[in-house]
Amino acid sequence: MHIDYSEYLDQKRPCVICKNDHFEQWCRDGEFEVLKCLECELIFVNPCLNQKGLDIVYQGHHNKRVSDKDEWVKRKSMYKIDRDFLIEIIDEGSILDVGCGGGFFLNKFDPQRWQRTGLEIDPDTAPFAMDNFGIKVNVGTSEAMSFKDAQFDVVCFRGSFEHLVNPQITIQEVNRVLKQGGYLYLCALPNVDSYCANLYREKWNQFDAKEHIFMFSVPTLQKLVLPLGFKKVSSAFFYLETPYADVEKDISRVAQDQELINKGLRNEVVLSPPFWGNMMNVLFRKV
Repeated sequence: MHIDYSEYLDQKRPCVICKNDHFEQWCRDGEFEVLKCLECELIFVNPCLNQKGLDIVYQGHHNKRVSDKDEWVKRKSMYKIDRDFLIEIIDEGSILDVGCGGGFFLNKFDPQRWQRTGLEIDPDTAPFAMDNFGIKVNVGTSEAMSFKDAQFDVVCFRGSFEHLVNPQITIQEVNRVLKQGGYLYLCALPNVDSYCANLYREKWNQFDAKEHIFMFSVPTLQKLVLPLGFKKVSSAFFYLETPYADVEKDISRVAQDQELINKGLRNEVVLSPPFWGNMMNVLFRKV
């Protein structure tokens, strides 16, 4: 069923990082306009869907993910890659996964070394995580977390930070619930500074204007979190290590699509393949 999302668009707003309203169009996809801030270079869907529109998009989201068995095999491999990146820096403590789904990523952390907690807006995830993994998932919003001050050693967003409507408010909450010296871990996050993002724009495989509201780079992430005292510790851009990489095929596809775009035949381009730099993992420390 086709849904006209134009009736669910919220109000246009200034940049959430620098508060300016000077933009240029980065791309457009139907009723969705993606703008780039001319001051801080943040790229985001503006206006984005309102809450009613988002409710339509995410209806049954958890159950759909659980039923996708082929994708689940690849995702399990990615969970391990993303976990191992973190535990090279910190290998025990209390961890909060915001937007944790059914607790799949948290389940990759050893319960003997980690106190694991999830936060989700989807109520279907809480009983699933407890029944399958023994992980407690709190149902609620990241903009008003029901946790104590300085409760966690790590606050993680795996594949969820780009979905936030108000990341600047969420970061303030993260700062509150994170211990001094604790870590903010953003992983499986689309990287808008990648070659494919800039070549393909609305045909980039990480582009989804309904769900991926913000398209961050490492510099714009830093501009968002540095005012609260977060300093970057490490970053990685996994591709070759992932089950999605098919190097020869991916290079060939990108080269062919680059040629089509250079010839003005953008309409013949479909969707970008997995590629170097598409995804990023970035670790910050609260200092």
